[in-house]
Amino acid sequence: MRSIMVVAIGLAIAACSDNTTGASTTFNATLSSQKEVPPVAVASANGTAACTIASPNVSCTVTIAGLSGAATAAHIHTGNANANGPIRVNLCGAGTAPACPTGTSGTITSGAQAVSGISFDSLRSLLHTYGAYVNVHTAGNAGGEMRGQLFVPAP
Repeated sequence: MRSIMVVAIGLAIAACSDNTTGASTTFNATLSSQKEVPPVAVASANGTAACTIASPNVSCTVTIAGLSGAATAAHIHTGNANANGPIRVNLCGAGTAPACPTGTSGTITSGAQAVSGISFDSLRSLLHTYGAYVNVHTAGNAGGEMRGQLFVPAP
């Protein structure tokens, strides 16, 4: 029985791997204030995210517009679309991440950020199951002003 469980776990891990042949996967998100949990009333806040994962790096470009104030931080969190989850990757404004754009719009480009609290393979697996999202924070909405669930676009 033990050997069967080990094989099943090994297959599950292999199925989650993007980088067994050196390939990378890009995950996209459309961000808005209505996707925050709970939603926030900043109708003009919107953006997009494109995050590429290729072990051991996560590289993201997040375009933001219409915020109520300057972005104070942006992160990748793990959690489904209806729940808030822990920060896993700092994109701007925290730790060793670069500074966030100074205005209410701009582009955050971040790469090779540390994964916090989970393994890289676990993050990859969560990304493949819609279990991660990008969240952009402002001083007026410290819990998050806009967010979007990361997904792999259809081929």
